[in-house]
Amino acid sequence: MPKKWREVSALVFVFALVANVWAAAYLRVVSWNLRHEGWSGETDYAGDAAQIWNQFGSSSTSPNGCDVVFCQEVMYESAAQGIADALKSISGVTWAYAVTPALGRSSYKEMYAVIYRTDNVQLISNTVWNDVGDKFEREPQIVKLRDKRTLADFTFINWHTIWGTDAERQAEIAEIANVFKSVQNSDSTDQDVILFRRSQLQCHVNLVG
Repeated sequence: MPKKWREVSALVFVFALVANVWAAAYLRVVSWNLRHEGWSGETDYAGDAAQIWNQFGSSSTSPNGCDVVFCQEVMYESAAQGIADALKSISGVTWAYAVTPALGRSSYKEMYAVIYRTDNVQLISNTVWNDVGDKFEREPQIVKLRDKRTLADFTFINWHTIWGTDAERQAEIAEIANVFKSVQNSDSTDQDVILFRRSQLQCHVNLVG
């Protein structure tokens, strides 16, 4: 399947899921595996922004607009900045971004990124999971955001599973349940924790056992 259509289908699924959960808050969140964003041949930031905004925006005040984009497979910080700048150009509103350090056990590393509308969303924190025991190839990104219109806080876990063997993927997927519970239990006042993941198709298991 061509890259464009594969990614758009992922956007629609995540958008529909989050919109149903947060209908009252109107915070629209998208998760997108960009596939080596920033490498040669993967720098069409205007095209990426157009996919996001044309699917979910239509105007800066659209009730079905997009407020936040979580990205996996970001290779350079400049790629996140490029998409944020392109979103500003196409939407007419200002977007900001935050990235993690490059993560990975080998010379191949990826970043996570969160890109968000500054008129609707405030970034409270952007951290990386403290991966004691090196259980993840790329330890998850933990992001806390505030909807400026409702003052509701949300915590997101953004995570891209190892590509390796089925056993390695299953081990990471099983471990993410502990991450989720730990993040949720770390703040008794905020139980709104949402997991976005690219878990590789071969490994769909029940996170809660």
